[in-house]
Amino acid sequence: MVLGAILAQLVMSWALSGHEIWEVDVLKVYDGDTVLVSYKGEKYRVRLLYIDAPESDQTGLRESFKLTKIHQVGELATGFLKKLIGKNKIELKVRGKDRYGRLLGVLYLNERNLNYEMVKAGMVFLYRGAGFRTQHNREMFEEALAYAKRNKKGFWKYEKIQNPSSWRRYKKKIK
Repeated sequence: MVLGAILAQLVMSWALSGHEIWEVDVLKVYDGDTVLVSYKGEKYRVRLLYIDAPESDQTGLRESFKLTKIHQVGELATGFLKKLIGKNKIELKVRGKDRYGRLLGVLYLNERNLNYEMVKAGMVFLYRGAGFRTQHNREMFEEALAYAKRNKKGFWKYEKIQNPSSWRRYKKKIK
């Protein structure tokens, strides 16, 4: 099991090679898939590749026999990413820009892919429009998502969790 995880991390590192690698300070975690970083005196907003985190105001429900409790799943994802990053220098592998001008990238801490860790911990959905570089990369992230769901990790323990893209469409309609 441990050997498989190490091998997966090595393959992922190889698959992402050839792109710019920056050592950054994370100044702010906006939500579970967007951060503000500092690199060489400049600030950059970064959208984390492959993942889609619940919005900061997004909720999920857990129902029991006579009780329904609302949980702020967006806050869970944000808090978890903050905890993963801590006060550490982070390695950012830059893969381009999105249509909003944000950098697209993968965060690493001591060669640990934090985007992947967010999936495995059940804190994010996979971003279906993600351009995985390899089929292996895609399968690894999909396996992490299946693991999180099967083991009711993170927000997957809630019975009614809505995909963030559906949540955004719903919020747009009611405005």
